[in-house]
Amino acid sequence: MGKNIPLTAKDVSQGTRDEYENLIATCIEFGTHILETERILCPFAVTVSKDGEVGMEGNCVKKHSHWPEDTVDHLKNSLFKKRDGLRMTAVVSGTEQGKYDAFMIEAEHCEGLSMEITVPFVITKDRKVELKMKKARSCRVLKCIWRDEERS
Repeated sequence: MGKNIPLTAKDVSQGTRDEYENLIATCIEFGTHILETERILCPFAVTVSKDGEVGMEGNCVKKHSHWPEDTVDHLKNSLFKKRDGLRMTAVVSGTEQGKYDAFMIEAEHCEGLSMEITVPFVITKDRKVELKMKKARSCRVLKCIWRDEERS
């Protein structure tokens, strides 16, 4: 699933690209599950520890029915505080891309690569998520979790 994302980072190792693809696939799989079961996408984070362990956090992971509007900022602040033990992070939220709803994945690697990936989707009549992978986009963005300044 993540292998179909057009990663624009050509100057990173194949190992880092593979890690990104796996992280993105995890984000899309969990986001799809949440949409199909809860019918709403609340922001969540996926982490990969320095040891390779995958973790998740966010209110939808904890089965809360309500989350504050600034959940994305809360997730980023939480990840910033934990960054020394992490290798990769991704914060997933909902957005729009043209006429489609989309997953917005803000992914970052401790070695410096930071990207925003959007993956459009539609929800079918039988409430299944249909990804529009050919319309997926990625671009490099400024570091957030592994930036030098303190997060406020």
